[in-house]
Amino acid sequence: MTNVKVVPFTSSYLKNMNSEKYTLEMNVKMPAGGVTVSMKTVQSTDGNKSYNRTLAPGYKDEINLHDEAQKKSWDIDGIKGTYTVTDWSKYPTNPDDDDDNTVIEDFTKYKIMQGYYKIGSTEYPADCIAFTETENGVPVTVAMIYCFNGSKPKYMIVKGVAEVQGETVAQTVMEGQITRYDTYADANYMNFEKILSQYELVEDDD
Repeated sequence: MTNVKVVPFTSSYLKNMNSEKYTLEMNVKMPAGGVTVSMKTVQSTDGNKSYNRTLAPGYKDEINLHDEAQKKSWDIDGIKGTYTVTDWSKYPTNPDDDDDNTVIEDFTKYKIMQGYYKIGSTEYPADCIAFTETENGVPVTVAMIYCFNGSKPKYMIVKGVAEVQGETVAQTVMEGQITRYDTYADANYMNFEKILSQYELVEDDD
Protein backbone atom coordinates (compact mmCIF):
# COMPACT_ATOMS: atom_id res chain seq x y z
CA MET A 1 0.00 0.00 0.00
CA THR A 2 1.06 3.60 -0.61
CA ASN A 3 0.21 6.88 1.16
CA VAL A 4 -0.69 4.90 4.28
CA LYS A 5 -2.26 6.59 7.28
CA VAL A 6 -4.20 5.37 10.32
CA VAL A 7 -7.84 6.47 10.27
CA PRO A 8 -10.75 6.07 12.70
CA PHE A 9 -13.44 3.60 11.72
CA THR A 10 -15.88 6.44 11.01
CA SER A 11 -13.52 7.76 8.30
CA SER A 12 -12.80 4.36 6.75
CA TYR A 13 -14.20 2.80 3.60
CA LEU A 14 -14.88 -0.30 5.70
CA LYS A 15 -17.71 1.47 7.50
CA ASN A 16 -19.80 0.77 4.38
CA MET A 17 -19.36 -2.98 5.03
CA ASN A 18 -20.13 -2.98 8.75
CA SER A 19 -23.67 -4.28 8.31
CA GLU A 20 -25.43 -7.11 10.14
CA LYS A 21 -27.26 -7.88 6.90
CA TYR A 22 -25.36 -8.40 3.68
CA THR A 23 -24.76 -10.57 0.63
CA LEU A 24 -21.26 -11.01 -0.73
CA GLU A 25 -20.07 -13.07 -3.69
CA MET A 26 -16.39 -13.37 -4.53
CA ASN A 27 -14.10 -15.19 -6.96
CA VAL A 28 -11.05 -16.37 -5.04
CA LYS A 29 -7.55 -17.50 -6.00
CA MET A 30 -5.38 -19.24 -3.41
CA PRO A 31 -1.82 -20.43 -4.03
CA ALA A 32 -1.31 -23.96 -2.70
CA GLY A 33 1.75 -26.14 -3.20
CA GLY A 34 2.95 -24.41 -6.34
CA VAL A 35 -0.48 -24.27 -7.98
CA THR A 36 -3.32 -21.79 -7.76
CA VAL A 37 -6.72 -22.99 -6.61
CA SER A 38 -9.69 -21.04 -7.96
CA MET A 39 -13.03 -21.04 -6.19
CA LYS A 40 -16.16 -19.01 -5.59
CA THR A 41 -17.43 -18.04 -2.17
CA VAL A 42 -20.89 -16.76 -1.27
CA GLN A 43 -22.01 -15.31 2.05
CA SER A 44 -25.41 -13.96 2.96
CA THR A 45 -27.00 -13.18 6.32
CA ASP A 46 -30.03 -11.42 7.73
CA GLY A 47 -28.50 -11.18 11.19
CA ASN A 48 -30.13 -14.44 12.31
CA LYS A 49 -29.81 -16.89 9.43
CA SER A 50 -26.61 -17.21 7.43
CA TYR A 51 -25.60 -18.95 4.21
CA ASN A 52 -21.98 -19.75 3.35
CA ARG A 53 -20.87 -21.59 0.23
CA THR A 54 -17.43 -22.52 -1.10
CA LEU A 55 -17.42 -23.83 -4.66
CA ALA A 56 -14.36 -25.17 -6.48
CA PRO A 57 -15.69 -26.92 -9.61
CA GLY A 58 -14.76 -30.60 -9.67
CA TYR A 59 -13.17 -30.41 -6.25
CA LYS A 60 -15.41 -28.93 -3.58
CA ASP A 61 -18.97 -27.71 -3.13
CA GLU A 62 -19.69 -27.06 0.54
CA ILE A 63 -22.63 -25.11 1.92
CA ASN A 64 -23.21 -24.23 5.57
CA LEU A 65 -26.63 -22.99 6.68
CA HIS A 66 -26.96 -21.61 10.17
CA ASP A 67 -30.06 -20.51 12.08
CA GLU A 68 -29.34 -18.71 15.32
CA ALA A 69 -32.96 -18.80 16.49
CA GLN A 70 -33.29 -22.56 15.95
CA LYS A 71 -29.75 -23.18 17.21
CA LYS A 72 -29.15 -25.47 14.27
CA SER A 73 -26.77 -25.70 11.37
CA TRP A 74 -26.86 -27.77 8.20
CA ASP A 75 -23.71 -28.86 6.35
CA ILE A 76 -24.26 -29.70 2.70
CA ASP A 77 -21.89 -31.66 0.48
CA GLY A 78 -22.93 -30.49 -2.96
CA ILE A 79 -20.80 -33.08 -4.75
CA LYS A 80 -22.34 -36.02 -2.87
CA GLY A 81 -25.78 -34.41 -2.81
CA THR A 82 -26.17 -34.95 0.94
CA TYR A 83 -26.39 -32.94 4.16
CA THR A 84 -26.11 -33.38 7.92
CA VAL A 85 -27.75 -31.47 10.77
CA THR A 86 -26.20 -30.24 14.00
CA ASP A 87 -28.33 -29.19 16.95
CA TRP A 88 -25.80 -27.05 18.79
CA SER A 89 -28.18 -26.30 21.68
CA LYS A 90 -26.72 -29.56 23.03
CA TYR A 91 -23.23 -28.05 23.14
CA PRO A 92 -21.80 -25.47 25.57
CA THR A 93 -20.65 -23.38 22.57
CA ASN A 94 -21.63 -23.17 18.94
CA PRO A 95 -19.58 -25.85 17.10
CA ASP A 96 -19.26 -23.46 14.16
CA ASP A 97 -17.29 -20.99 16.32
CA ASP A 98 -14.01 -22.78 15.61
CA ASP A 99 -14.57 -22.71 11.85
CA ASP A 100 -14.92 -19.02 11.14
CA ASN A 101 -14.68 -18.36 7.41
CA THR A 102 -16.30 -14.96 7.57
CA VAL A 103 -15.01 -12.33 5.16
CA ILE A 104 -16.65 -9.44 6.99
CA GLU A 105 -15.21 -8.89 10.44
CA ASP A 106 -16.22 -6.55 13.25
CA PHE A 107 -13.97 -3.86 11.83
CA THR A 108 -14.48 -1.49 14.78
CA LYS A 109 -12.08 -3.53 16.94
CA TYR A 110 -9.09 -3.09 14.61
CA LYS A 111 -6.66 -0.30 13.86
CA ILE A 112 -7.45 0.65 10.27
CA MET A 113 -4.71 1.70 7.86
CA GLN A 114 -5.86 3.54 4.77
CA GLY A 115 -4.09 4.23 1.51
CA TYR A 116 -3.93 2.95 -2.06
CA TYR A 117 -3.30 -0.55 -3.38
CA LYS A 118 -2.32 -1.26 -6.98
CA ILE A 119 -3.89 -4.14 -8.89
CA GLY A 120 -2.74 -4.37 -12.49
CA SER A 121 -2.38 -0.78 -13.69
CA THR A 122 -5.06 0.62 -11.39
CA GLU A 123 -4.58 2.05 -7.91
CA TYR A 124 -7.61 1.59 -5.69
CA PRO A 125 -8.49 3.36 -2.44
CA ALA A 126 -7.94 0.70 0.20
CA ASP A 127 -8.30 -0.07 3.89
CA CYS A 128 -6.18 -2.62 5.70
CA ILE A 129 -6.62 -4.36 9.05
CA ALA A 130 -3.88 -6.51 10.56
CA PHE A 131 -3.65 -8.96 13.44
CA THR A 132 -1.18 -11.58 14.68
CA GLU A 133 -1.81 -15.31 14.88
CA THR A 134 0.47 -18.17 15.92
CA GLU A 135 0.98 -21.02 13.47
CA ASN A 136 3.13 -23.97 14.58
CA GLY A 137 4.64 -21.76 17.26
CA VAL A 138 5.56 -19.00 14.80
CA PRO A 139 3.87 -15.57 15.10
CA VAL A 140 2.33 -14.59 11.76
CA THR A 141 0.96 -11.14 11.00
CA VAL A 142 -2.10 -11.36 8.79
CA ALA A 143 -3.06 -8.31 6.72
CA MET A 144 -6.50 -8.12 5.14
CA ILE A 145 -6.65 -5.47 2.42
CA TYR A 146 -9.97 -4.30 0.99
CA CYS A 147 -9.91 -2.27 -2.23
CA PHE A 148 -12.91 -0.13 -3.07
CA ASN A 149 -14.62 1.19 -6.17
CA GLY A 150 -16.73 4.01 -4.81
CA SER A 151 -18.54 2.80 -1.69
CA LYS A 152 -18.45 -0.89 -2.65
CA PRO A 153 -15.59 -3.34 -2.13
CA LYS A 154 -14.00 -4.65 -5.32
CA TYR A 155 -11.04 -6.75 -4.17
CA MET A 156 -9.90 -8.49 -1.00
CA ILE A 157 -6.27 -9.53 -0.57
CA VAL A 158 -4.91 -11.47 2.40
CA LYS A 159 -1.18 -11.46 3.08
CA GLY A 160 0.85 -13.26 5.74
CA VAL A 161 4.14 -11.94 7.13
CA ALA A 162 6.43 -13.98 9.39
CA GLU A 163 10.03 -14.11 10.60
CA VAL A 164 11.66 -17.29 9.29
CA GLN A 165 15.29 -17.98 10.26
CA GLY A 166 15.87 -14.29 10.87
CA GLU A 167 14.34 -13.16 7.59
CA THR A 168 11.00 -11.50 7.00
CA VAL A 169 8.92 -13.59 4.65
CA ALA A 170 5.73 -12.21 3.10
CA GLN A 171 3.34 -14.08 0.88
CA THR A 172 -0.11 -13.60 -0.59
CA VAL A 173 -2.49 -16.09 1.01
CA MET A 174 -5.59 -15.17 -0.96
CA GLU A 175 -6.75 -12.85 -3.73
CA GLY A 176 -10.44 -12.24 -4.16
CA GLN A 177 -12.46 -10.27 -6.69
CA ILE A 178 -15.77 -9.25 -5.16
CA THR A 179 -18.47 -9.60 -7.81
CA ARG A 180 -21.42 -8.67 -5.60
CA TYR A 181 -21.90 -6.77 -2.36
CA ASP A 182 -25.30 -5.65 -1.03
CA THR A 183 -26.36 -4.58 2.45
CA TYR A 184 -29.26 -7.02 2.60
CA ALA A 185 -29.75 -10.77 2.70
CA ASP A 186 -30.61 -12.49 -0.57
CA ALA A 187 -34.03 -14.12 -0.12
CA ASN A 188 -32.97 -17.11 -2.22
CA TYR A 189 -30.09 -17.86 0.15
CA MET A 190 -32.35 -17.48 3.20
CA ASN A 191 -34.87 -20.07 1.93
CA PHE A 192 -33.31 -22.99 3.80
CA GLU A 193 -36.27 -25.32 3.22
CA LYS A 194 -36.01 -24.99 -0.55
CA ILE A 195 -32.21 -25.37 -0.50
CA LEU A 196 -32.30 -28.50 1.68
CA SER A 197 -35.01 -30.09 -0.47
CA GLN A 198 -32.39 -30.48 -3.22
CA TYR A 199 -30.23 -32.76 -1.05
CA GLU A 200 -30.57 -36.00 0.92
CA LEU A 201 -30.31 -36.08 4.70
CA VAL A 202 -27.76 -38.70 5.72
CA GLU A 203 -27.41 -37.97 9.43
CA ASP A 204 -29.47 -36.15 12.00
CA ASP A 205 -28.38 -35.80 15.63
CA ASP A 206 -31.83 -34.75 16.89
